[in-house]
Amino acid sequence: MRAPFGIFLIIVFAFLTSFAQVEKSIISVKSWVDRATITIGDRIIYTLLIKADPDLKIEPLSSGKNLGAFEVKDFKAFPPEKDKKGEIIYKYECNITIFNTGDYVIPPVEVTYIDSKGKKEKIFSDRLFITVKSVGAGQDEMSDIRDIKPPMDIKTGYRIYYAIFFGLLLFLGALLLFLRIKSKALKIPEIEKLKIPAWELAYKELDALKYSNLLKEERIKDYFIILSDIIKKYLQQRFSFSALDKTTVEIKRKLKEIKVKAKHTELIHSFFCFCDLVKFAKYKPPSKEIQKAFEDAKIIVDETLPKEKLFLKKEAVV
Repeated sequence: MRAPFGIFLIIVFAFLTSFAQVEKSIISVKSWVDRATITIGDRIIYTLLIKADPDLKIEPLSSGKNLGAFEVKDFKAFPPEKDKKGEIIYKYECNITIFNTGDYVIPPVEVTYIDSKGKKEKIFSDRLFITVKSVGAGQDEMSDIRDIKPPMDIKTGYRIYYAIFFGLLLFLGALLLFLRIKSKALKIPEIEKLKIPAWELAYKELDALKYSNLLKEERIKDYFIILSDIIKKYLQQRFSFSALDKTTVEIKRKLKEIKVKAKHTELIHSFFCFCDLVKFAKYKPPSKEIQKAFEDAKIIVDETLPKEKLFLKKEAVV
């Protein structure tokens, strides 16, 4: 009697174990880099791969996700694909770099998803360790120390040619610098900034952007760079924190810290996520989505005005 009972317990244990594994396998996140040791300024390809069941809703990642001390140079979001097992694969690639030596950690990336019951959950990728060396590191220290070369003997007859050559180099350098300064900068028509309130400045800059030629010239990426910067500058002046140098995730975290209303925080976060999609993922939105993004920008300013200004505005509408 004991043998059949023991076999039964083994079968039940195996069934429960497999069930637990199925439950845990609804979503997984992997991350890796193409190189773990680099020199200063080298670029690394950071890849994030998410596998999830089709009934899970994965919130899109922004290009400005926190990658520690590393600077994101390029961000690419691949279209979701389905594998042979029916799982949906989400792939993201970042081109990152750093200009300091030492040992660094790429922190875990937070992935938020909503399960079939409508519950919001989070999962994190692994930490990755990167070693950054100076240029020439690993070589024999004495290999960089060389004898001074003897003076070059330039014949008198050729000095005029060397003078002309270096003169041309200086002229070309000056010309390039002049053209760079005079080149058309990426900006909307200049607005007078005589200490006017943040919301008034934002309204004026939005109007200037609306009547600019960026969309007519199909400079959609430039349009969204300016649109997101207008709202970042507004948030920076309105709530007194540095927003221009912060990522979308960092801005959302800061808004929560200073207790901005949850509905406003989510509206701002969604707005910047869409702008990031256009700026970094090379997404080309249709005109309706462009118009909605512009309207969302105005709504952000409208709904985050100081209480007294918001009251006066509602009175004017009435």
